[in-house]
Amino acid sequence: MSRRRSDAGFALPLVVFLIGVMTLMLTAGFARVAGDRRLAQSSGDAVSALAIAKSGLHSYLSTQATRPPDGDAQRINVTGGFADVVAHVVRKPPDTLANWLFIVRSTGRVIEPTLGADPQAVRTIAQYTQWQTGRMDIRGAFTAANGLKKKSGGTIDIRGADQSACGAPTVPGMRVPQDWQKDIAGVDPPPLASGTGMEVALETNIDFPALAGGGFTPDYKLAG
Repeated sequence: MSRRRSDAGFALPLVVFLIGVMTLMLTAGFARVAGDRRLAQSSGDAVSALAIAKSGLHSYLSTQATRPPDGDAQRINVTGGFADVVAHVVRKPPDTLANWLFIVRSTGRVIEPTLGADPQAVRTIAQYTQWQTGRMDIRGAFTAANGLKKKSGGTIDIRGADQSACGAPTVPGMRVPQDWQKDIAGVDPPPLASGTGMEVALETNIDFPALAGGGFTPDYKLAG
């Protein structure tokens, strides 16, 4: 009788132990699944933050109509969050018309409205960019390097702007090559005519041969 009571008393602790082990294993399994899920979510948010940072950078570069000042900062809202973009001058030549070198930093932040105002992920990228100042010698309000074709008896009226009030020289109405003088009759006022067609084109400081030959390379690409 005593042996049977001992065997019966041993079964209960064994069952409790097995239940405890199974509970620990299930808890560890659920914890691992939850950890993997959080890791996958964090990885996805990091990719989204990088995309937002790139989108903000490209948007900033493509909308600058004038050279930005040192420390220029903008917040650009995009789908899924926003990007804080800051531009700093790296190289400022003594010539104010020369090209300035900037470093533009964009920090993308992922915002999930259901989780509050704090960003779920943050990524920062930076890019060197050069502000190129375009120059054009304005010899006339209208430049026709190949001349113009005018119907017999017709007139061409192209008048330049009188800039004498602001201290700049008066701009002629038209700039044409020398060999176009044979068709000057009927043009009011008379154009500025000299040189060849190529010389007239190059006076604008635009590299037309490179443009026509495919030598123009964009300095950045706007994401679609």
